[in-house]
Amino acid sequence: IMGRMGGEEFIFLFSKTDVRQGHLAAERIRALIEANPVFIEGRPVTVTASFGIVSIPPSTGSTGDVNLLERAMELADKAMYQAKSEGRNRVRTAEFAL
Repeated sequence: IMGRMGGEEFIFLFSKTDVRQGHLAAERIRALIEANPVFIEGRPVTVTASFGIVSIPPSTGSTGDVNLLERAMELADKAMYQAKSEGRNRVRTAEFAL
């Protein structure tokens, strides 16, 4: 599932995917965005993206738990800002801990 959170922020939800698989998927998406420039007034402009990844372990409980989802979103957001602070256009992961 993919959707726009607001502004320039989007969320991708993958089921049955661990943090490594999520990182690989985000890296593929990031590379495709970078490799396909947007044309503004006929001139190519390279677009980049920064990603924050977190995986909710199956043993954590119900994914319908609002607090669980809020915590995961918070961690992914922190990982994304880490990617941005390291120079942008990269993927960073966060560990989910209770």
